[in-house]
Amino acid sequence: MTFQPLVSKKHFHLLNSFLGLLVLAASLLWGMNNIAQRMKLDYHSPYDEHTHFDYWYKIYHWNKVPAVYERIDNRSLEIWACGSSPVVMQGMTCSPSGKIESDGWSLENTASSYLPTYYLLTAWLSSAVKALVPVDNDFHLAKLTNMVWGFVGLLLVALLAMHLGVPPLLAAMLVAVTAQAPIYVYMATVFNPEVFVLVAVLLGIFVYVRFLYPLKNQAVFLACASLLSALVLSVKPTALLLVVILGVSELLRTPLPWRQRLLRVLVYGLCTVLIYAAMVAAVNGVRGGGPSDGSMRDMLIRRLGDRSFFVNMNMVYAQFTHSTASPGWRTLVDWNLPHAFMYLPTYVLILSGLSLIYLVIALSKGIAVTRQAALFAGSAMAFVALPLFLYIYLRLTHFPFFFQARYFLPYLVTSALLGTAFVVSVFRQVVWRHRSPARLADHG
Repeated sequence: MTFQPLVSKKHFHLLNSFLGLLVLAASLLWGMNNIAQRMKLDYHSPYDEHTHFDYWYKIYHWNKVPAVYERIDNRSLEIWACGSSPVVMQGMTCSPSGKIESDGWSLENTASSYLPTYYLLTAWLSSAVKALVPVDNDFHLAKLTNMVWGFVGLLLVALLAMHLGVPPLLAAMLVAVTAQAPIYVYMATVFNPEVFVLVAVLLGIFVYVRFLYPLKNQAVFLACASLLSALVLSVKPTALLLVVILGVSELLRTPLPWRQRLLRVLVYGLCTVLIYAAMVAAVNGVRGGGPSDGSMRDMLIRRLGDRSFFVNMNMVYAQFTHSTASPGWRTLVDWNLPHAFMYLPTYVLILSGLSLIYLVIALSKGIAVTRQAALFAGSAMAFVALPLFLYIYLRLTHFPFFFQARYFLPYLVTSALLGTAFVVSVFRQVVWRHRSPARLADHG
C-alpha cells in the first residue's frame, strides 16, 4: 500500500514562494511605515540641507537650474529657516514675522556644484506628491518627496534581491534591516540626495543585470554601460560605486584573455569619464557660474582642523555602530538598543574576505564565477576604496579630509544586498556541482 502526499512538491514550492512573497510585502509595508512614522516636517538637518533645498526651490518654482556656486536665495532660506522652528545660523537670524534679519547676509550654494539630476527629478516628483498630499509649506513638500525616494529605495532592494536569486525571506530581512537603520531613516526623512544616490545605483545595477549583461555585441554593451554609468554618476560623485561594480564584474565574468579583459574595462571607464565630462561641460556651460569663494573650505578648516585618516575612519565606524553617534539622529531615531544595522559593516567586511577566498579558488581551478560574486567583488572593492579615494582627492584639492557616514549609505546597503546574493549563489553552485560535478556553468 502506498501513501500519496497531501501536497505535491510543485504545490508545496508554490505555497512556499507565495508565503515568502507575502512576508516580503509585509516587510516593505512595515519599512515604509517605519520611515513615515519618524518624519518630523519641522526638523532641520545640519547636513547642508538649506543648500539642497535652495537648489530644489529654484527649479520647482522658477523653472531655473541655478548657476554653479550661485548665492542662496533669501526667500528659499526664509522658507527653510524661519518656520515654526526657526534656525539660527552664523550671521543670520529670523524675525518674528518669518523674515531674515541680517544686513548683507549672503552665502554661496555649494550644492549647486552638482549636476541637477536629483533636483530636477525631485522637483518633477514633487508635483505628483503635492497632488496627492496637499502641502502649503515648500520645505515640507521637499522632505515628503525625498521620503518617497526612501520608499523607492526599499522597493529596489527587494526587486534587485529577488532578481539576483535571493529567497523571498532573505530579501524581506534585507528590506527590514535597511528600513530600521537609523542612517537610512534619517536620510529618508530630511532633504538630502544620499538616499537617491542609492536609488540610482540600485536601478543601474538592475538595468545592467537585466538588459546589458546578456548583450553579445561588445560595442553596443560598452556604449550602453558607459552612458548608464555616466547618468548615475551625474547624481553625485559618490555614485562612482556603480562604475566600480560594473568594471569589476566585467573583469571577472568575461571569458577573454586577461589582457583583453583589462583593455575592455579600461575602455568602459574611459568612455564613462568622457560622457560624464561632456555632460558637466554642457550643463555648466548653459547655466553659467564661477569658482567657489572658499567659504566652505575655510569653515571646515576652522571646525575640523587637520584630522588624520584613521581618526576620521574611527568616527565613521562609530556613527554606524551607535544609533545616537551622529548629530540629529537621536532627534528622529531614539533607539538605544542594539539593532542589526550595527553589524552591517562587519557583515560586509567578513563577506569581502570570503569573496576573496572564493575568487582565488574559482579562478585558479577554472570554475565559472557567479555573476552575484562578480557584482559583490566590485561592491566590496568600492566599499574599502571610497575613503581612500576621497582622502587622496581632498588632499590634491587642498581640502580638509572630512568623511561622514551618510556618504557610505549607498555602499553599505548595496554591499549587504550583493553580499547576501553572493552567499546564496555560491551555496547553490556548490550544491549543483555536488549533484553534477561536470556542471561548471555560471548559475547566477
